[in-house]
Amino acid sequence: MEVSADPLHEAAPKLLEALKFAVARVRLANAEALTPSSTGGVDPALEALRRAERFMSGFEGDPLQDGIDEDLEAIRSAIARLEVAGSRSKVAEFDQDCGRIVAALAATDPTDASKQAERDQQ
Repeated sequence: MEVSADPLHEAAPKLLEALKFAVARVRLANAEALTPSSTGGVDPALEALRRAERFMSGFEGDPLQDGIDEDLEAIRSAIARLEVAGSRSKVAEFDQDCGRIVAALAATDPTDASKQAERDQQ
């Protein structure tokens, strides 16, 4: 019985196939993320980062994946920044809507409705 000196060499073909499959999944996910209907109004870049984070998190802590932890940290930081920016944008949009409503209400004379009712009765 012959024992291989390099178990990684024996596993290389299986690892290569798994890597090819993973790359194909990422390509498909990216293609899906960039279609407007699939994002449901979500920023395509944010959705692509979320998909990358989900995929790469499977390799987190793996000593054979050099730099994966740092890359995941960078991706998670970018996701957080984009989510905060999106939230701020929604808050600003809400504030603008509220401002328009308040301005419209302030421009309305509450006695106008009663005057209109009096005219309608005449």
